[in-house]
Amino acid sequence: MALLKPNSIINDDLILQGPIIDGNGSKGSNGQYLTSNGSSSAPTWQNFPSGPSGSNETTECYKVNLLQTTLNTGTSQNQLTSWLNTTVDNEVSFTLGSGTVDTDHIKVSSAGRYLVGFNLDINYTGTTNVLRTIFGFEITVNTNVTGHEVSNTYIRGGSNNDDHFNSSANHSTILNLLDGAELAIKTRLRSGSTGSGSEFRLSTNSNFFALKIN
Repeated sequence: MALLKPNSIINDDLILQGPIIDGNGSKGSNGQYLTSNGSSSAPTWQNFPSGPSGSNETTECYKVNLLQTTLNTGTSQNQLTSWLNTTVDNEVSFTLGSGTVDTDHIKVSSAGRYLVGFNLDINYTGTTNVLRTIFGFEITVNTNVTGHEVSNTYIRGGSNNDDHFNSSANHSTILNLLDGAELAIKTRLRSGSTGSGSEFRLSTNSNFFALKIN
């Protein structure tokens, strides 16, 4: 065993061919790190934290693509049903954590703050010449709206040869959620819209996501 004198200074490479022994005489375990215990105590081997900020909480992340979904054209809010694609491919659509994804909602498995949002691609598949249509979309927690309706979805196609038949809605917000909270979306046709029928759809280019941040 090689010993260095107190206050030794090494001005060249230090080559270690054996283990480092801490102040408790331990050589540590594979993957541990050596940490200082202050000026009056010898350093010791420690385990790396098992979760964010040294906690044991599990990170949760859900990004889900949508099934092709027909939009309701009523002016009252309606919960979207059978709109989430539960197929996970680990590239476009994935989950991390013990929560679940159903065709109607994402269910988180632990309480905390989450970044929740959507990117919706809206298509009109009809042949009407005059359209003045605006949809509103709002994230819900356990079917209760969160108070942030997105309605920048104006569609006016076929009139005056403008051919504006598609639109989009994009939104993200931070929510404090309880264990088991269910996330979904309600939609409605905004007042003053002239669109009708079941020819407005969310395409499979749309997605819905929830990421636990702490």
